Amino acid sequence: MSQLWKYPKFNVPSNLLEVTDEMLSEWEKENKECDEFNKSILKTLIEMKESVIASSKNIWGNDSNVVKYLHKQSINKPYLSQLDYIKPRVLKVREDENEKLYNIERQQKHFEICGKAIKFLTDRNKIINIDFNIDNAICIANKIAYEEAIYNKKKELSESGIFIDFNGHNCEDRPCRGWDGSSHRCECGNRRVSWESNDNKYFFLEPYIYAQAY
Repeated sequence: MSQLWKYPKFNVPSNLLEVTDEMLSEWEKENKECDEFNKSILKTLIEMKESVIASSKNIWGNDSNVVKYLHKQSINKPYLSQLDYIKPRVLKVREDENEKLYNIERQQKHFEICGKAIKFLTDRNKIINIDFNIDNAICIANKIAYEEAIYNKKKELSESGIFIDFNGHNCEDRPCRGWDGSSHRCECGNRRVSWESNDNKYFFLEPYIYAQAY
């Protein structure tokens, strides 16, 4: 009876990364066609079984062993499991490959930025393997960039004599022009203020600081 059933035949490459979405789509289509074909065959076989049982009842009676035996017999449509096995493997291989490429790109980006950090430091007369090393170059560059940003802001505000607004500028209706960038408190003395930086692990590339009340 097995020759009645129709099975899909997938030409799967040895390298699953070569399996395209178009191939998967074709395989799913083929799988569906085989499944529909097998359902029609199954329906025909079930009808044939019911016909045999009806004839057996006429010959041997409803309670005969022959009829009881025939009732126990089942006709099972084949389970088309090949695609269910292949597709998850293809998707897993793709996922692993994408993760591998992502890690390579991330490492390349890190090396590139590390090179920029080394240049940033050497431009400031820092000596590699004395003032910094490859492992901490970015961290030290961030620290120096932060210190430079604060120094430049303080100098700018000092020379201009202006006050700036800050996050949390709430002085309870007291007259207050803001913060001078250097003092520990705002002009009216109500809020403690200091410089903060944006949360950027490559801060030295785009330094940004802001005034924050506590």
